[in-house]
Amino acid sequence: MLSRLSRRAFFRSISTTKFHRKDLRSITRVPLCTPLEGEFAVKSKDIAYVPFDTKLTELKSKIRVASEPFYGEYCTIGVAIESGSRFEAGYPLGTSHIVEKLAFGATSRHSSRDEIYAVLQENGGLIDCQSTRDTFIYAASCHISGLDAVMEILANAIWRAKNTPEEVRCVC
Repeated sequence: MLSRLSRRAFFRSISTTKFHRKDLRSITRVPLCTPLEGEFAVKSKDIAYVPFDTKLTELKSKIRVASEPFYGEYCTIGVAIESGSRFEAGYPLGTSHIVEKLAFGATSRHSSRDEIYAVLQENGGLIDCQSTRDTFIYAASCHISGLDAVMEILANAIWRAKNTPEEVRCVC
């Protein structure tokens, strides 16, 4: 025990020498208004601005679709619904929060979350539901080969949700 304390004291005395403290003070007093030199100099690269290539379309059913070309093996799809806590005036407060937590539960096509997660796992997919004051967003990302299956999950979660009493109890 004594030898451990003496080793600590020795290393502490080395690490806090006056020379070391002096170096630390000089490092911390570098003015921020002058550029750094040497290997710390800023080396920036000009990057050409690439604007988003979003195409906005309105369907006959008045659904607005925003689409962009995807590059690579994965894509993201989402649905934004104009609803949220702002629209809870005639309902108990917290309804939006409960609806958000019940998202991607049992639907007319899938009897449980486990079935949905199995399909997502086959297709390398992720799902998410978020609500803001004005909007609900249901989103999914997946491998392009599984886009149809994940799109079906997204559509069923929005249009054909079956909120079972068991799921509601788990959320509340």
